[in-house]
Amino acid sequence: MKNLINPGVTVEEALRLRPLLTELFMRRKVGFWEDPHRKMRDLFSRQEPGAWENFLEELDALPFPAPDCRWRDLPVAHLLDYLTQNHREFFLEFVFDLHYKLDVLGLSATDPLDNVKQLQSEFRLFAEELRGLVDWVESHLYPRILRYEACLQDSRIHPEFHHGSLQMAVAKRSRHIAGLRQNVFPRLISLAEGLEADSLDSTGLTVAKSLESFFERLQAHENLEFDTLFPLGIEMERTLYNSSINGGQPDFHRVRGPMDSGITRLSTAR
Repeated sequence: MKNLINPGVTVEEALRLRPLLTELFMRRKVGFWEDPHRKMRDLFSRQEPGAWENFLEELDALPFPAPDCRWRDLPVAHLLDYLTQNHREFFLEFVFDLHYKLDVLGLSATDPLDNVKQLQSEFRLFAEELRGLVDWVESHLYPRILRYEACLQDSRIHPEFHHGSLQMAVAKRSRHIAGLRQNVFPRLISLAEGLEADSLDSTGLTVAKSLESFFERLQAHENLEFDTLFPLGIEMERTLYNSSINGGQPDFHRVRGPMDSGITRLSTAR
């Protein structure tokens, strides 16, 4: 991680890699929300000598949150950090492993229409689509939720409502996920099961199980997003928006009802 977070990356890029960096920044009283496009070197330019090296040591020792945390009792950066690490594991473990197994089997497939070739091709397309979805979530949804929590802690930070409603963005993600589950997942599982039935090779027999295990992990990940993260984010957005209209100080723990300004109303439905 230290190789990825270097003086040349922007604050925005660093937070995308490790959302929990917000706690290290706040501990050092480093202002970073004013211009997240700044380079990390500029963020530490006014710190004491050796501050960057000390920061890297703290980063190296910063653990990833455990999967059984009580997320609603923690700052949202902890959950975002955990979900972001999930994304890395999806591609470094599951996707890489399945690509490898399918490539090994594909070397022995002579018929371009057999199950191996079809599954190999369709899984590659699925992996590319998943990569695009992850990039969009990490670039748009996660940073916005992280910023909303910071706004509730410091009224000087702008919530940037002009980027659109979080609720609408979550609904877009929900539709995308539904499309994958209705169309792509059953097709991949069907091809993998056909491969499992026809294969005499031990690698072929494990592909369907690996694919099912991957989809189970994806489901658990999505449950955390839609049952915990996104409702928290939408609630924070509603609180901040009501406060900006009413001219009062936001109180996330007090203001929990639907937006009542009369200007804009967001549904509380998922």
